[in-house]
Amino acid sequence: MFKKTMRCCLMFSPKSLLFLLFLPIACTLSAQTLTLDELRTPPSPAFVLLGVEPSSVERPANPKSLAISLLSAATGNDLIPKNYALEVAPYWMVSHPGLTFDQYYKANVWQSIVQSLSVSLATSKFTEDSGGTGSETGIGLGMRFLFLTGKANSELSTLRSKLRNIQNQILDTDDPEKEKQLTKQAQDIALKIQSADKKRVGWRVEFANAISASYPDDNFNRGSIGRIGLWVTGSYELETPFLSFISCSRYLRDVHDNNEKDLFDIGGRLLYQNKDLSLSAEFVKRFINSQSSGDIQTNRLAGILEYRIREDLYLSGSFGKDYADEGQDNTLIALLGVHFGFGKEPKLKL
Repeated sequence: MFKKTMRCCLMFSPKSLLFLLFLPIACTLSAQTLTLDELRTPPSPAFVLLGVEPSSVERPANPKSLAISLLSAATGNDLIPKNYALEVAPYWMVSHPGLTFDQYYKANVWQSIVQSLSVSLATSKFTEDSGGTGSETGIGLGMRFLFLTGKANSELSTLRSKLRNIQNQILDTDDPEKEKQLTKQAQDIALKIQSADKKRVGWRVEFANAISASYPDDNFNRGSIGRIGLWVTGSYELETPFLSFISCSRYLRDVHDNNEKDLFDIGGRLLYQNKDLSLSAEFVKRFINSQSSGDIQTNRLAGILEYRIREDLYLSGSFGKDYADEGQDNTLIALLGVHFGFGKEPKLKL
């Protein structure tokens, strides 16, 4: 007698934060569950308030249970990162053995919020404070979640049906050789599902908010609230070609240096992805209402490149012009980043 059960798992075991390379993929068989890839956690909302985000219009994405981002200014004297972010998704920190494929892909609004909620903490080191001397450390705390999470693409739905059909054939056969062949087919399809899961299509809508504080000369007693903000990001993802149209509306309240300002951002981003490489360009218009300078307008224009080394390790680079401060010209954007995702992949019942 042969046990008629099946599972497909992709398991990664990162051993270093500095040099994470490709690791072997292990596929094993047991229970009617399916492990799916999660999209990487995008740059932290806390980075946005600290002004060191690689992208100001970020594509909404489902988070990893734990993610770490390191950013370095490519124009500095060295490439040692000075900007760090840690992001945690509470829902994925624990196992959910009863979560089904349909609950994951057709979640209602409340379930979408619960599954996608993440909390982030970020720090950034500036060489000069607002007074022009010394150093300053910024700390940001952020949160985000998805109202709409997109839907499975047609390829994933077809592959799911094929996998279920093969599972039924395995359950019905007593021929060891045929079972072996079917098991191999199931493994091949499951690996294709791993890839197809990265291509959610349709509408995604994400809400985020954050608060930041600054500490001139790293003096705790001189610390003060810098900014608070909230924003909504929406995207529409095509299936073929794999294009994303993303828009963002954001409000920031800046109380740094006793010069209160209201900032309103409206912008968009066009992203193209081809396997492991994604290219995008964004434009954001910022309207500033300042107590000291009145109404001001500025903008941000940047190009972003991302390369996926493996499922939970991304390299990114941003180049362009950033928002201009009051009475100053636009500053240069030149950032290099690495993003790590940790945690087990979610297992879904078919």
